[in-house]
This record gives sequence, C-alpha cells and structure tokens, in this order.
Amino acid sequence: MGLRAKLSLVIMGMSMLVATVLSLLVHTRTAVVTLDSARRGLDAELTSTLVRHQEGQDTPLATGDVPAPLAAALGEGTRATYLQDGATLWAATRVDGQTLSLRRSYEAENAELARLDRILLGSGLAAALFASGVGLMVAGGLSSRIRAVARTAAHIAEGDLSARVEARGRDEIAAVGSALDQMGDAVLAGLEAERRVTADIAHELRTPVAGLVTAAGLLPSGRPAELVRDSAATLRRLVEDILEVARLDASAETPVREVRSSGALA
Repeated sequence: MGLRAKLSLVIMGMSMLVATVLSLLVHTRTAVVTLDSARRGLDAELTSTLVRHQEGQDTPLATGDVPAPLAAALGEGTRATYLQDGATLWAATRVDGQTLSLRRSYEAENAELARLDRILLGSGLAAALFASGVGLMVAGGLSSRIRAVARTAAHIAEGDLSARVEARGRDEIAAVGSALDQMGDAVLAGLEAERRVTADIAHELRTPVAGLVTAAGLLPSGRPAELVRDSAATLRRLVEDILEVARLDASAETPVREVRSSGALA
C-alpha cells in the first residue's frame, strides 16, 4: 500500500472518528434537553390539572398504580416525573394519601431524536467523504513530490549529475529536495575539479613526455635504448589517453559509434 492510500485512509478514519464522537455528543445533549423539556411540560400540565381537580372539574388524572421508581420518589404534596422504558412519560403527585398521575406517549420525542440521528449520520458520512477527498488530494501531492525526489536521486545515481529537484516550499519534503540538489551540486563541482586537475596534469606532462620520446629516439641502438623508447612510448600513450578521457568527460569531444559484428571484433 502506497503513501497516498495510507494517508487517505488515516484522514478518512480520523474524520469518521471525529464525526462519530460529535454525533454522540449532539445526540446525548439533545436527548437530555428534550427529556428535560418534556418533564417540565408534563409537570406544568399536572399542576394546572390538579387545580381543576380541586375545583371539582373533570380531569384526565388517573388514580391507579404508577411505576415503582416513580412511586418511591413521591411524597405527600411532592411531584415527580419518570420516563418508563423510553416510551411513556409519567408525572405524579400524592395528595391526601392518594396518588394522582398523568402520562403521555414519548414517541414524538423519540421520532425527533431518530430524525436527528439520521441527519447526523448523513452529515458525518458527507464530512468523511469530503475529508477523504481532500486527504486524497493532499496525499497525492505529497506522494508526487516524494516520487520526484526519488526520480532525481535515481538520475544522479545513473550519472546524470545535472538532474535537480528544484523543490519549493518550506516543509520537510522541500528540505529533502533542497539537500539533494545541494549534494548534486557538490558532486558535480567535485567531478569538475577532478577533471580540470586531471586535464592540467596530463597537459603539463605532455611536453616533457614528448621530449623524453624524442631523446629516447636519439639513443644509440641497443637493448637499453629499446627499453627506454618502449617505456617513453607507453607513457606518451597513457598521457594521450588521460587527455582524451578528460575531453570526453568535459563533452569537448563526442565519441563516434559504429555497429560491428562480434566476430569481426574477436
């Protein structure tokens, strides 16, 4: 798996994690606020209904049993609310030893929370897709820049010392590219200095070697003279070869290539 894919997956995973955490926080807070508002509303309805009940009016107050947690929370003259199984909201009070209660369905609030969850889910998925797209673009840019640095390094390793990254920016990749360019400049400068030194040495040796060859040709015939002449000729060829290599390295001359059969060469 390449760097581009890894960065895209990491960014997508982080965006989904953040979206999930935010969705949970929003859901939890909304559920708490919704339940608190429903409790206060039903408690206010219970209070107004008690007034009508005491005036002898017909009211929807029930006198039957209430859920055990709600009954345990009631005292004489006190009111309490209780959400039963997330589906039914109760409000009750105790008057003259009698438990009076109201209840209503909590399905409307549950439906609203479900709608909110769907909105959060859709928003989270959209944000994750958007973040993954942005991450893919960012990772693609980083990957292409890294590949450019790698290609330049490969060209330098193959002998193309003129290859450069020419990186822009101030990030780590730009620093690596700039360091690679500086290395290429240093290597090229070193090789140029070596070529100049080699060419200068060969050029300086050319005149005395030519004089040595000429002087060797004037020696009287004999085995010692032949050895001197052979050594002088060998030294002359070596100097000429060094000069030719220096000219080729400096691109002063271009080698002529011809296709020959291997049999003829052998």
